[in-house]
Amino acid sequence: MSDRFSAYEHLPMMQSQRYWAHLIRDLSANAERQEDRGGIGQELLALQQQLVVQWNQ
Repeated sequence: MSDRFSAYEHLPMMQSQRYWAHLIRDLSANAERQEDRGGIGQELLALQQQLVVQWNQ
């Protein structure tokens, strides 16, 4: 599990895990943008929320 500290960048992506809270933070930041990425960020954030609901059922 990694908080994306630069010391872990040498690990292959498939062997590393990221904190879910960091993903949510990044998606929220993208969703708040006024550029085209804002719409994509909103959609991804909604999908993330649906995933959590399904996981908890």
